[in-house]
Amino acid sequence: MATKSEQILSKINTGVFFREFTFDDTFFPAEDGELELADNFIFLDDIVFIIQVKERNTAAFDTNESVDKWFKDRVLKKAKNQIKNSLNYIQKYADIEIKNSRGHKIMIPKIGAEQIRKIVIYWPNSVNLSDNLRQQKFYRSQDAGSINLIGLEDYSYLCRTLQTPAELNRYLLFREKMFNKHGREINNYPEQYFLSHFLYNHDDLKIDEHYIELLPRFKNDQEKFEISSIIEPFYDKIYDVNDKVPERYYPILKQLSKLDRHSLAEFKSRYAWMVNEVKSNRGSFLPKRFGSHITDCGFVFLPLDQELKQHWQNAIINFTSIFKYKHKYRRCIGVVCFKSDSFFDIQWCYIEQQWEYDEAMEAEVAKEIGMYGAGDMKASFYEFGE
Repeated sequence: MATKSEQILSKINTGVFFREFTFDDTFFPAEDGELELADNFIFLDDIVFIIQVKERNTAAFDTNESVDKWFKDRVLKKAKNQIKNSLNYIQKYADIEIKNSRGHKIMIPKIGAEQIRKIVIYWPNSVNLSDNLRQQKFYRSQDAGSINLIGLEDYSYLCRTLQTPAELNRYLLFREKMFNKHGREINNYPEQYFLSHFLYNHDDLKIDEHYIELLPRFKNDQEKFEISSIIEPFYDKIYDVNDKVPERYYPILKQLSKLDRHSLAEFKSRYAWMVNEVKSNRGSFLPKRFGSHITDCGFVFLPLDQELKQHWQNAIINFTSIFKYKHKYRRCIGVVCFKSDSFFDIQWCYIEQQWEYDEAMEAEVAKEIGMYGAGDMKASFYEFGE
């Protein structure tokens, strides 16, 4: 049975990474018996977390000595060994199959150790943990490499602030860079310092205490980029109990989950525009579009009026294909909206393939230059108030 901290962590992770990419039941069969991959596992293509959770029993002796012993035995020793075992399992066993929090069986391939963020989340349930242990942010293992040590409350705060898989992954990479550069010196600063430093200037690896003063001015305007209300219906609308490939919507969800808040805000504003155009009967035949060169994915949003709705499938495929070709994206997602009687119908398409020169597509791109122009680039940055 999951501990309280494991239950809390699962709720946090499914909120950030979605149930499709979160695994909290990670037992799998092997020739030498059933093995557990990790207490919690995150797998979103190149975003991979191995997480071990350690919670101290509140019924145990609550002295400085006993709590410190618990931390050394359970967090620094046992959790480290479990993470080492997990790394070995991923390399040893081909295509580990485990169920995600949706209940779908997913094959986990071999993954390079450098790609995996290794994390121990701990909850001492006591104020008696010594400061030097509570402030320790990494354990450097000869076998497992650098392992993040994060208190449950700090991890929860990080997720509430960063809120997207891409940003949390980037933050942990920044955290590791700071540790590699400064070593144990980083233990002199609270987690909030590194979060503020990351948000304000993640390219600067020098420790500068003034960064912590900026955190209260950070504008975390979730309403601009939070899209769970848009993508949560995917499962309910697409899922069929007899479907042999229930995860067919995963490629779309993966690309949305990889976007940072700036790209998500671009997505949300265009999606809202599309729906409002149809609601106000201003459906047209010209979409709005944007793309992310970081994820190598484009997005197309097409509102259709009543006269054209029967052609929605050809329309969205054509517009998506042209935009993908024009910017040489590896993948592209198209969304089309139109009225069906008194309801709004929203359909999606996903195209993924390597770019190749195509004479017919070149002609289509040339036709639309007069309508769209060359496009413009937008900078991504975090906002801080005065």
